[in-house]
Amino acid sequence: MEDSAIKIDYIRTGIHAGNKNSFLHQLAEQSVANGIADDVEKTYEGFLEREQECSTGFTDGFAIPHTRCGSVKKTAVLINRLDQGIDWPSMDGQPTDFVIALMVPGGDRGADEHMRLLSHFSRLLVNADFRKSLRQAESSEEIYRIFKERII
Repeated sequence: MEDSAIKIDYIRTGIHAGNKNSFLHQLAEQSVANGIADDVEKTYEGFLEREQECSTGFTDGFAIPHTRCGSVKKTAVLINRLDQGIDWPSMDGQPTDFVIALMVPGGDRGADEHMRLLSHFSRLLVNADFRKSLRQAESSEEIYRIFKERII
C-alpha cells in the first residue's frame, strides 16, 4: 500500500452523522476537501452504488465503505470515529460508529489496488485486539499510529 494512503489529515474523531447516507456524503465532502477526489456528488454516488450491491457494515460497530470511481484522483483511506452509532446494516446488527473508507481511482489500474486494500483492511478488522486498540485510542494521532504499525 502506498505510504501516503493514510495521513493524519484523513482521520477525524467525534464526527456527528445523522444516518448512513448523510455520512457517506460527508465522506465525499471530506475527500474533496483533502484533494483525494474532485467531485462531491460523483464520489457520493460511487459510495451509494457500492452500498446498493451489499452493505459495507462489518462487525463490532465498524464499516468499510469503498469506492472506485472516476472522481477519485488518488488512493486514500479516510478514517472516521463517530460521536454515536448510526444504523448501517452489518454482520452483527450493531450500530456503526467507526468507519474506514477506502477510495481508489477508477479504471483498470485501480481494480487490483481496490481489492488489495479491501482485503487488507478486512483482515485487520477480524482481529479483536486491533478493534479494541482503535476503540481505546484517544486521539487522531493515536489512531494514525495504530494503523501505521499494521501497514505492511
